[in-house]
Amino acid sequence: MSFRDVATSTKRPIPLPKAVPLWELQGDRAKEAAVEAELYADELDLAWQSYLDSGGFPRAVAEHASDGRVSDSFVQDLGAWLHREVDKDDAPNSTALLIAELSQRSTSPLNRKDTAEELGHPNSQTLNVRLNRLVNSFGAIWCPQIDDTGQHIKGTQPKLYLVDPLIAHLGHRSRAGLAIPETPTLNENALG
Repeated sequence: MSFRDVATSTKRPIPLPKAVPLWELQGDRAKEAAVEAELYADELDLAWQSYLDSGGFPRAVAEHASDGRVSDSFVQDLGAWLHREVDKDDAPNSTALLIAELSQRSTSPLNRKDTAEELGHPNSQTLNVRLNRLVNSFGAIWCPQIDDTGQHIKGTQPKLYLVDPLIAHLGHRSRAGLAIPETPTLNENALG
């Protein structure tokens, strides 16, 4: 679920800004929507913070709305699903380590060689297999660098964004000692 869907389904008492097409985010319609929403900035901020904690999976949203947090059992289910999709032949905690590392690196173009070394892979090809599985299972999305005309810049490394804020929390919620994602990183992932 998108932030708009989550805010609507949890019946937040705030008027949501008008939807603006992505290609008009720097235009007059976006400016008008921002001006109208300015009166509700604090309420929107709280709703956004809640979204960054729960993500948009319907069960997680329902649990967060009723209990103030997403249950450990749902986080475990999410981790088990991603483990089967991405790392079924690797150690059970390998997915948590991968997600935690990707979450930390998501605000910069992904250097696969450095990431592979950090995670203890023998080479970047083994990491590439895992990353492609993560993308193919809809756990992440590649965002290539583009120029002002919208064309991909050849020879540049893309960023890899996790598709839901709750996935970014999977690392520290599944394994003690892993870093909690920082809000600016969660913001960029969610917006990306």
